[in-house]
Formats: sequence, structure tokens, C-alpha cells
Amino acid sequence: MSEQELPIGASGREAGQRSPTARAGGVGLGARLRYGVIGYSYWDPQLTRNRDRLPLARVTHIAELAPDRRQAAEGDYPAARVTESVAEVLGSDVDGSAVVTPIRTHSSLAKQAIEADKHVFIHVSWLSPSKIRGFSVVGDRQMVVYDDVAATDKIRVFDHDVDAPDHTATYGEFQLSYRYGDIVSPHIDWAEPLAVEARDFTEAIREGRSPRSDGREGLRVVRVLEARDRSLASGGAFVDIGQEEP
Repeated sequence: MSEQELPIGASGREAGQRSPTARAGGVGLGARLRYGVIGYSYWDPQLTRNRDRLPLARVTHIAELAPDRRQAAEGDYPAARVTESVAEVLGSDVDGSAVVTPIRTHSSLAKQAIEADKHVFIHVSWLSPSKIRGFSVVGDRQMVVYDDVAATDKIRVFDHDVDAPDHTATYGEFQLSYRYGDIVSPHIDWAEPLAVEARDFTEAIREGRSPRSDGREGLRVVRVLEARDRSLASGGAFVDIGQEEP
């Protein structure tokens, strides 16, 4: 896995009591949910933009330590309160918070947000020179290849199969057992992934439910990544992840 983009959402307080909005069944109909964004550097403006453009949400607070990035945030969101204080954002009337800061700060900031009774969304990116996100499904008659980072033709269906001969004496005869047919790329409606996850998290807050990619799902993914690192450090040794629920 060369890169993993991991949205981790905790709708209310998943490990304990639910937040006021969840207990009330979500944000009132017609009211725009208020977001506070913590961090506004490299990737953060993309997440901020997708939240502010939602019909039922808006970004009202942004916290950023770097003066030049605060200035950029003020220019991009003149109606939002831009500050260097995380405590000010979490102490405001925001319904949800988005933490898009360096990974080493996530645990502390997420804990602060939960203790402030705010829904919290964390976005994690592991960077790599090669961005690969896809998989293949191979059947006895066709094969499907999904490439999420492809600009076009994200899904390709290969009409290939293999007719195994009764006997082959040479490699050339064995090659003749493969059949190559057409390649079909069906049309799919494209949507920006960040917009999709922002909409789902916002709807989860409004409806008082857990998002599709919640904190428990994030923990399961992190366990896999940590096990991979331990395996690599041990020369490829088997690492048991376990099946216990987080």
C-alpha cells in the first residue's frame, strides 16, 4: 500500500455519550451546520472548501498557527473567524470540527474536540512518490480492473478467458489457450471524493448516526498499517492483527 487516505469520523462521542446534536436527533431542519477547521496548510484548503460548499453546512471558524496561512484563510473565507487558538474554535458554537494538521498532533486535538463535545473528523494522508489505489477481480470468463486515480476509464472490463488444452508439448502451444476479447469501460458519474466524505459526515451529524468511515473503522485500518510496519521491520514475519472489536 503506497498511499492511504484515511478519513476518520467520530459522530458525537462514539466511546460514550452522544453529543447534544445527536441526542436531539441532529441539527434542526433548514439550519446550516457550523464547522470549525483546525489547520490550513497544504491539503487543508481542499477539505475546508468541500465543507463550506455543502448546501447544509458552512465553515465559521478556522485555526492555524502560521501567520501567512491565517492570512490566506482570511482571504478565502472572509466571513469566518480565523484565529491561532484551537481552544477558541472548540469553545465556539461550531457543531463539527475537522482536524487536518500534522499526524503527530491528531490524538491530542481529537481528544480536545471530543471533550468539548464536538463532532470530529480527522483526515490522514501517507505520502508516496507513486499514488496507487485500485484492485483487480479475476473470473474464469472476464476480469475487472478498478483504478481510482485514473483520470478516465476508472473501471475496465476485460473479456478474456483461458481455454486449457488437453495437452501441450511446447510453451507456444500453451500460449494459444488464452482468448483475448474486447475491453469495455462503462461510464460512471464522477464526484470529488473529499466532497462525498464531507457530505456523509455532515449528514451523519444532522441525523445523529455514525458516518460510514467512523473512528472504529479508522482504528482497524491503522492496526493493519502498524502490523505491516512490524512485519517489514521483522523481515516479513507474520503479524497477527486479531479480530477483536475496537
